[in-house]
Order: sequence, then C-alpha cells, then structure tokens
Amino acid sequence: MDKEISKELENAINARKLMVSEHMPLVISLDSDGDSYPHVVIAPIVSEGDAVGAIMIMSRDTDIGESEVMLARTSAHFLADQLVV
Repeated sequence: MDKEISKELENAINARKLMVSEHMPLVISLDSDGDSYPHVVIAPIVSEGDAVGAIMIMSRDTDIGESEVMLARTSAHFLADQLVV
C-alpha cells in the first residue's frame, strides 16, 4: 500500500484482462527491488470502468492451475462489486 509498482504490473492492470504467466511470457516484479515471480495470475479489479487494482497469486516455483485462476477472478469480481456505491 502506498508503494510504487513495477511498470510490467501497471501495464497488466491497465490491460483490464486476466493474465496467466503459463500462457504468455510474463515475469512480474512487485517493485524496483527486482524480486520476480515467474508463475503469476493477475486479475484486474475493474470498478465502474476504472482499473483500481488487481488480485495476484504468485509463486516462484509452483505452476498456476485452474483453481488459482478461478480464485483470482472471483476475488477481483467480488472486490469490484464492493467498490460500487
């Protein structure tokens, strides 16, 4: 919170679509320190047309499966619904 995010993560959120690293070359680092996670699912939180954040499930060594994808997608939709006034 109140920390800068990497350009790759910002681009993924602004794309407004679910991304899974197993389906594309995508290595996300959370900040400029360079810690990277090659296994990532990113589900943007889109509220009233604005990308306001993302749910991310990350791993350095375990593949992302269908259950992680569904969990991220469902969580992002839930939070987006909570942000609508």
